[in-house]
Amino acid sequence: MCKLLGLLNSNMGAEIKAWHVKSYNEICAMLNLVIPRRDDWYWYPDTDSWVNIVLEAIDTAPSYKSITNKQRGYDCDKFARHLCDYAATKYMINSCFEVWGDSPQGYHAWNMIITSNGIFEIEPQNCSIWELGKNKSYIIREIAK
Repeated sequence: MCKLLGLLNSNMGAEIKAWHVKSYNEICAMLNLVIPRRDDWYWYPDTDSWVNIVLEAIDTAPSYKSITNKQRGYDCDKFARHLCDYAATKYMINSCFEVWGDSPQGYHAWNMIITSNGIFEIEPQNCSIWELGKNKSYIIREIAK
C-alpha cells in the first residue's frame, strides 16, 4: 500500500487549500546547499494538497511493474520527471525537484518537494515518502536543473 495514504486527511479536497512562497535564497538556506537556480520564487501548496498531487501524478504514470523489457527506457528519471512535470503543468507548482544519488538500487533518481511542513523526498516508483535526509539509504548527490 502507498505510504502516502497515511498522510491523507479525511476532509481533503481536490483543490489547493493554501499557497506558500519562498525565495530562491530561502530555499537554499533551508537545504543548506545551493540548488540550480530555475526561478527566483518557489510556490508550493499546503502539505495535504501536495499529497493529493503526488498521488494523482503517480496514478497517471505507468505502473513500474507493468513496464515491459521494450519499455525499460521509462525508468527512475522518467518517473521523477513525471512528478515534477505533472505538478508544474496541472497546478503551476515549481517546488518539485528531480534529484540523483545513491540508493539501494545504485545510482538513482527520485524527487524532493518543498511543503508547508518542510522538505520531503519521494520515491515515485514505490510511493514512499520521508523527511529530507531521514532515509539513509537514499543520499542526494545532485539536483537536476
